[in-house]
Amino acid sequence: MNRYLLLMLLSFLGNLLFGQKNIDSLTYEKAIDEFNFDNTLVLIGEAHEVEGTYGLETFILSDLLSKGYEHIIYEGGVSEAILLNEYLETGNEAVLDYTRARGKHYRNYMKSLFNLKLKFPSFTITGVDFERAVCLEKVFSNWFVNYNDNNEMLLDLIQITGKTKPKKVKEIILRVRASWNENVEIYREVLGSNLKLFRAIIFNPVFQADFGMSSKKRDEAIHNHLKAFDQLYLSKSVVIFGSNHFTNPDYFWSAYAPSLKDKLNCVLILLAYQNCNNLMKNGKKYSSVEPLSNFFLSNYKVETAIRFEVVKDSEISPLDTNNKFIIAKLINQ
Repeated sequence: MNRYLLLMLLSFLGNLLFGQKNIDSLTYEKAIDEFNFDNTLVLIGEAHEVEGTYGLETFILSDLLSKGYEHIIYEGGVSEAILLNEYLETGNEAVLDYTRARGKHYRNYMKSLFNLKLKFPSFTITGVDFERAVCLEKVFSNWFVNYNDNNEMLLDLIQITGKTKPKKVKEIILRVRASWNENVEIYREVLGSNLKLFRAIIFNPVFQADFGMSSKKRDEAIHNHLKAFDQLYLSKSVVIFGSNHFTNPDYFWSAYAPSLKDKLNCVLILLAYQNCNNLMKNGKKYSSVEPLSNFFLSNYKVETAIRFEVVKDSEISPLDTNNKFIIAKLINQ
């Protein structure tokens, strides 16, 4: 099957699965062909829980996975990614009840990724944001189910539940981090092959407790987390975050983008919305604000479509002399 027919099929499936309307696969192909995907990190900026988002991302990810991409780096914690990857490997939906996929819209999205996993079995999900207590509860209960010793650090971790306050979670994790060297052999004995993931949770630089104080502080920590990935891993990765993290100069993209120069090519795809259903607010409409709203040249009152266009803006895409990136315009979804 040639690439154009494949994109048409993916567009049809996106419409079918998500009630999505009219992905323009021709404009997608035209836009994507302007970029080189050798040694290239792809980044997608979305509005969370807005109609059309998850079906469109499934469409884009299907194409990128066919190009050899293997990792989705997303706006979630290490522990949630562990649970999402478990679902992708096993199809066990029960673990999704401890993640954001307990809601039907994100759960449908995960089901679409499960179908992609069947076709592209090597792809994984990686979290670089803060840990949610409900995810930690499930992961730690799985890992420490048979633990009956008296190590104070592990006993503290086992007490975390979905109702534990972010400040308390941070305090516990920082205590475990501070005493890591003196307890690491105990952790190794208890956790075995899960030690590496456990360490990634404990040394995650991002904390939910910091979110209410300063989103800038949160983004600085996300930036530090991203910097830890090597170039080869990133060259096969797709980063998915809220578009505000790319368009607000105080957030991680403005600091992260310059560090990628001369190391990686980047393709930035920002989703912009006009008059689309807000799935979190009982069908109220959502439209992007500036700067993304500036890329709509007219008010689409009747037309229903998702179109792609290559645009230039040095403030949003300070990556090369052309400053090019892709706008995906979701209209009346």
